[in-house]
Amino acid sequence: MAQGFAFWSDILVGNEEQCSRFPLIFNVSNNKFGSVESIGQRIVGVITWNFQLRRNLYEWEQDQLHKMLQVLAQVVFNDEQDTWRWLELSQGNYTVRSMYEKLIKEWGIQSGVAQPFPVKLVWQPQIAPNCKFFFWLVLLGRVLIKDRFINKGPRRRVFNLILFSDTVEELLIAWPASLGTEIGRRSWAMLPYAVIWVLWRIRNDAIFNSNMASVNKICVEIMAYIWFWMANWQGRKNFFFQDLVLRWHEVVLGLLVKGNMNITDENS
Repeated sequence: MAQGFAFWSDILVGNEEQCSRFPLIFNVSNNKFGSVESIGQRIVGVITWNFQLRRNLYEWEQDQLHKMLQVLAQVVFNDEQDTWRWLELSQGNYTVRSMYEKLIKEWGIQSGVAQPFPVKLVWQPQIAPNCKFFFWLVLLGRVLIKDRFINKGPRRRVFNLILFSDTVEELLIAWPASLGTEIGRRSWAMLPYAVIWVLWRIRNDAIFNSNMASVNKICVEIMAYIWFWMANWQGRKNFFFQDLVLRWHEVVLGLLVKGNMNITDENS
């Protein structure tokens, strides 16, 4: 019965340890570090408690003892092996998502932020995990995208692509949906993420390595990330990377149904 569960320092019921909830009894116990099994014994289906007190209790201490026994009567023990249980989910199983939501909730309370964190803007898009982590930091305000681009950007006219919104969050929320084909909808939805991600990388390369990138190179790299992020989509096999680079307007407007490598002949 609860072999690895400390009677006084672990929580049996409620949200407080027994040592804090019943300090008078804890102070006179000779077994302050004992397990539940060492203090409680099951005899013919009934659990009896031996708190190993070093003296008889005073009258005012007796009241606290009775309250503790009433609380312990609410706990149901069985003979199964002890297991950890995640209290944030009713099933008791730990998940990264539930932990993330717990941290975001606590962060919002501590920072005084009333509105919830826009989880879907970060974790729902089909982009690379490292990019999701980057946007998570951006939306938490840990990365000052706009200020960095204005003050240190190698070519401000390039960065004006994302400066029409006050924040990255506003940009992503206001980004309109595409009504074209599947590849058009996917490409268009990924575009703001690819633009911000590439510009951030270009900015770092310019500042730390003094490398300057042309507008054409930036655009191609943006298309390359969009193409890479669509790798798990089965429909991508019907198109080519050149379709994004050379026929972008047709892609996002839904005019390109199936890719064609013969770009020159078709446009001639």
